[in-house]
Amino acid sequence: MSQKRKRRSSVVEFGNGPTRVKIYTINRKDGYSEFTLVWKERGRRRTRSLSDMEEARMVAQQITVRLANGWEAGGEVTKRDLELLRYCEKQGYLHPDRKTAAEQTETFKEPETEIEIFTPMKSQAYW
Repeated sequence: MSQKRKRRSSVVEFGNGPTRVKIYTINRKDGYSEFTLVWKERGRRRTRSLSDMEEARMVAQQITVRLANGWEAGGEVTKRDLELLRYCEKQGYLHPDRKTAAEQTETFKEPETEIEIFTPMKSQAYW
């Protein structure tokens, strides 16, 4: 008896040229869909499989940006990371309206005295 083949139902591409990432959708025997990301990095074919198309698109976009900018391989943000961030915002750990540390800083203080430039002759007299 012949074995039933897994069928690809679609291929989605992100980017072009060396920054291209393809997402292959595979319908598995157990009825679940598998989304496999395929891209080339440093001359090697890389793959990553995910179970959610939304997460696969997000990771594919991050990989495309990383390849376009020449960044090193790093941890892409996952759907779980975003869920954790949203949970923290809802619990009040991270306030959505709160300013960042950079936004909270005030302008530079003005010097109390006039700024002087010391020359070698003045610095010898100063000491």
